[in-house]
Amino acid sequence: MNDLENRIYKMFPCSISNGGTGGSTATTARKNLDVMHATFLYDNYSGTNTTVTLSDSANNYVFLDIHYMNDDQYNSTVRTIRPTNKHTMLMSMQYSPSEQMMYFKSAVIYISGTTLDFLNTGWMYSSSSSTTVKPDSKLKITRVLGYNY
Repeated sequence: MNDLENRIYKMFPCSISNGGTGGSTATTARKNLDVMHATFLYDNYSGTNTTVTLSDSANNYVFLDIHYMNDDQYNSTVRTIRPTNKHTMLMSMQYSPSEQMMYFKSAVIYISGTTLDFLNTGWMYSSSSSTTVKPDSKLKITRVLGYNY
């Protein structure tokens, strides 16, 4: 090793010729490089607003990305860090100029092990003259990705 290589090695003590990760397994390499791996835990294009069953426990992931859509097919995502035994809020808000109405739709879900349960769901619409609140769900979960090393 020449002098320049020695100085570089002291600044970055890993061997590029051996992968440069300092890890002997893929999991260790991803941790050392701070690179997370995504796993599809649920995928249903039409979505559901009932209990979602994941293919693996949420306990095994650093965070989950929960993709959802409202009844007008608008999509959104919420990220939940350390998802075990957590309540997470899904929300959608949109304005309809033609109707002069504002729509707000929400759901609270509870994440536990391999299930996501819908708890409190509802929606409301409001105009300049009235507001109406309904208890039914207008949001559906379409995909859940789990991230870990």
